[in-house]
Amino acid sequence: MPASTNIPLLQGICDNFPAYDTYFLRSLQDEIIQRKAPYQGLKIVHNTHINLATVCKLLPLLFSGAEITVTSTENLQSMPSIIKQLKAAGVHFSEPEYLKDDFDISLDCGGGLYGKVTPRIGAIELT
Repeated sequence: MPASTNIPLLQGICDNFPAYDTYFLRSLQDEIIQRKAPYQGLKIVHNTHINLATVCKLLPLLFSGAEITVTSTENLQSMPSIIKQLKAAGVHFSEPEYLKDDFDISLDCGGGLYGKVTPRIGAIELT
């Protein structure tokens, strides 16, 4: 996770959800923290809807040690206020047209990155 990432800000957003709604993500985050950055050195692009729940989904990835780039293609819904908060917290957000094809893993909701990004390790289509 970049040293400039404001984790408390992001966790504060996730605190809007009852713990039972985010139990899996919080457990995953705890496990990743214990494993001390298991994805260190990997570059991951995450194409997803951008909303409050997205912030909770990103936290385990941010703790994983990977370099995370978040994007949202036009087939997905995005809340500009959440994009602004992600950027304010130091999360790297890129408009799809500015993505460089330099990722190890692609987490791709709706297949919007198909043909735009060729990950070195693999892709997961999330719909």
